[in-house]
Order: sequence, then C-alpha cells, then structure tokens
Amino acid sequence: MKKFDVKSFAAGVVFGTVGISTAFAAGGIQSAIVSDVKVTLNGAALPLAKPLI
Repeated sequence: MKKFDVKSFAAGVVFGTVGISTAFAAGGIQSAIVSDVKVTLNGAALPLAKPLI
C-alpha cells in the first residue's frame, strides 16, 4: 500500500477549496431544479430509486 503523503493531501485540499470557492463566487452554482425527466438506456426506461439531486 502506498504511504500517505501529507504534502499531496494538503495540496489537494488547497486546490479543492479554491475550485469550490471560485465556482460559488462566479455564480456558477445557484440552485437546483427538480424535474420529471425520464432516463432511458438503449430504448428501455430506467427506474430511479432516488432523485438525481
């Protein structure tokens, strides 16, 4: 098993935080809308147990 690298973990946390905060600051993520979209695969409807959001 690969050894845990603290520097890589810290860099991932920093880049992830910057990415998420940039998305919210830019207004890219504002809201979600629930709809009755039907999902099909090869012409057959797929029943969804839970909503996608």
